[in-house]
Amino acid sequence: MIDPRKNELPFYHFYTELSFPKSLPTSKGLVTERQCPVCKRNGYYCDAKIGNYKKGIPTVITPLKLIYKGISPDFLASSDLFNTWEHLGVSNLKAEGIKVIRYARPMLIVSDKIKAAFEEFGVKNAQFEEVIINN
Repeated sequence: MIDPRKNELPFYHFYTELSFPKSLPTSKGLVTERQCPVCKRNGYYCDAKIGNYKKGIPTVITPLKLIYKGISPDFLASSDLFNTWEHLGVSNLKAEGIKVIRYARPMLIVSDKIKAAFEEFGVKNAQFEEVIINN
């Protein structure tokens, strides 16, 4: 990352090209809206019960519980960082008016090794939710 004066900053984009398969329908915490009718990979959103700020009722985000079946140990051993098959938000493939081309992004799945490193080094604002793999 570089600041406006072209000074390097100690920040990096977390990225991988490896993706998990689609999570099982028994997964919890995701809803779909305006999905691409062809690939059905985008249009995923975190499920939330919207509160009312004026009445002091908080918004509650449903905990995410991704469940998978049949992921090989070799695949899991190939990396410590994976994308989800599901992409959050909606892609826009045509630049029209004020709309720009943008792609919905996957969530990240990390290994115990990355989780432990984040915890050991006290990485701020990082939260982890369980991923279940049934083989």
